[in-house]
Amino acid sequence: MVGDPSLHLHYLESDQNYSRFAIVADGPTHTHGELDNNGGLRGVYRTLRIGRALDACAFLVVDDGTLVCKDDTRMWLESDHGRKEPDTTVLLWGVDCVPEKHEWAKKYVFEKDGTIAPAQNPHGVCLGVQEDEHATLPKVVFVKRTDMRRRLVFARGPVLEQHMAIVEETKRARLAERAALKERICSTVITRTFCETLKRDGFVALENAVPTRLIRQAKREINRRLGAGAANLNAKTFTANSSITDLLKESAVPMALSKLLGGDDEYWRSQITSGQIALRFPGDACPNATNYDDDDDDVRISASHFDSVRRYWHIDGIPGESNGLSYGKIHNFDCLCGVLLSDVQEPMSGELCVYPGSHVELAEYFSNNTHVLETLRVEGKGLPSGPETDALFKRRAVHCLGKQGDVFLVNYMTAHFVAPNASPDIRYAVYFRVSSSQHDGGNISILAPWIHWDGLNRMCPDRHGGSSHHESDTIEILSAMFPDVERAVVMDMLAACHGNSDSAAEHLLQLSR
Repeated sequence: MVGDPSLHLHYLESDQNYSRFAIVADGPTHTHGELDNNGGLRGVYRTLRIGRALDACAFLVVDDGTLVCKDDTRMWLESDHGRKEPDTTVLLWGVDCVPEKHEWAKKYVFEKDGTIAPAQNPHGVCLGVQEDEHATLPKVVFVKRTDMRRRLVFARGPVLEQHMAIVEETKRARLAERAALKERICSTVITRTFCETLKRDGFVALENAVPTRLIRQAKREINRRLGAGAANLNAKTFTANSSITDLLKESAVPMALSKLLGGDDEYWRSQITSGQIALRFPGDACPNATNYDDDDDDVRISASHFDSVRRYWHIDGIPGESNGLSYGKIHNFDCLCGVLLSDVQEPMSGELCVYPGSHVELAEYFSNNTHVLETLRVEGKGLPSGPETDALFKRRAVHCLGKQGDVFLVNYMTAHFVAPNASPDIRYAVYFRVSSSQHDGGNISILAPWIHWDGLNRMCPDRHGGSSHHESDTIEILSAMFPDVERAVVMDMLAACHGNSDSAAEHLLQLSR
């Protein structure tokens, strides 16, 4: 093992038939509290699972058997609490410090049978696989080397070289696909008209943004879950499965977001850690959904029934028991991205519906009724929906129809709801919520919907609901949010927060209570 500049742990033999897969780092890097008797150092760790070869975690082999994560050399291949018994979880673990503490790391050896085992191995274990009831991808654990069903046998020599050549060719094809998507987005899609539509309406369709292979991959995973007896995969179903997250990560959306909100493509890919699977089944939100007329194939939605649905719109992030969001904070973000996995060609097919221009109207409403924001934050109640809807919104709701692969980009403040599904088909969609690097959890964008959209504001400077992010505009917005706080105090607080409007808003909120 010594001397290998980089090691990808791809394995070939297992009764689980994962031969095209590898050890991958799954999810974000976590930190935990101070390590005992080690000068206040903090531990860092990341879950290891069995995933696609394209996502393989690369290791550096150092110190005669330590396997260090190539992408984050603070961490190495370790086991839970250093244990070596069978079924012990194996993970990336390390210490958040420089220089790294590689001398603390466990050492490993390649056995002649292709397994990888800890150098000190009193229980006769090696790296293996274990299904995880809480996740789609199986996790990496220690198993007995005699456990032929679960142990992992890794590729080496010419076999690994051939396998890696295929992987690298696939990666090159993916990069070429990204480049083509970026060229199309930058040259023909994000136009002045596109930006003006987004500014005016608070939403826009990004057509043909997701390649067909990604759609098929995601639907395969969703249908697999349905076939396995999963619940209705409704709005509460979130997953970090790569088949779902790749809908955005590997699509044109990161390029579009970088053009509209600033930052680079990789920043937006890093934002996408999970997706919300949202299926709408035939009969959802329909009257007498289970009582169909055998002589009539159509389920008709009356105007009065649709009115009863559309008036109870929402914006995301309001705390409540139904969505599991904690009270005391409005969990806002910058952009809702809705990916269509199936064609939605006709209204009343379970499609997303939005009120165009409502982002401006709601911002004005909250500016004039700041006490409502406090009620929403503390109690999760107070949205001016129901009977107030038609007096508040000037334009009729729009049905977001489109084809599979289309993505709707929606400003956080745009009021929306889901239409009844009177069609015979399941409406397949996945939603993602992302924020600019300027967004630090504060609520100023509720009153200035475009304040974090730097790219959009440069391309389309006309003012629609807070399009500019100049300091004078920010002061006006903060003053409107906190009318009982003197303007001089607002200015001082913004300066103390180095111009960060969200941080200033949070401090002013504490001050005004």
